[in-house]
Amino acid sequence: DPQIYNVINDNREKVSKTKIIEAKAVKKAFQVGANTFEIIHGVDFDVEPGEYVIFFGPSGCGKSTLLNLCTGLEFPTEGKLTIRGEDLSKYSTDEIAHFRQTKIGIVFQQFNLLKSMTIQENVALPLLAAGIGRDRAMNRAKNLLHLFGLAKHTTKIHTEISGGQQQRVALARALTANPWILVCDEPTGNLDSKSADDVMEII
Repeated sequence: DPQIYNVINDNREKVSKTKIIEAKAVKKAFQVGANTFEIIHGVDFDVEPGEYVIFFGPSGCGKSTLLNLCTGLEFPTEGKLTIRGEDLSKYSTDEIAHFRQTKIGIVFQQFNLLKSMTIQENVALPLLAAGIGRDRAMNRAKNLLHLFGLAKHTTKIHTEISGGQQQRVALARALTANPWILVCDEPTGNLDSKSADDVMEII
């Protein structure tokens, strides 16, 4: 199992005491042919408001699987995992999609930016997909890109900027809907040390 390390923000006591994520005896197994492989072996952890939590461990230990459980992309085989008291395994497919779209920002190692869109459009995409008007969505994207030091690049496509800048675009996109939770899966794995430091400073 991945190890779990909590970094507590000093502002924690100023926000709601409702646990953001609560995992109790969570297990996750996958069926491959006639064989069952258990990846997560009964983990318990809580994430409080204002906390930074790091899952770390060797490749293949279950870090990404645990993140998928925290975002409703996967569900526990046993045990219970709730987000602000809500058990996503009881949601319909549409309800889960809407929850992720509005409450969880996800940053991937591979950036996952769309080549057919400008940087500003990529950042606006979560709001556009949620039915928010284009002008409002694009204005929100413009403001975030300015905050992330990318105001000069709004009309470019992602292949015209550096890897570190692309990851900042991905971070901006993850924050567009003002989510409750920001989930980052090895967000600096493809970056040089200077770009990695810049991204971690933003986080």
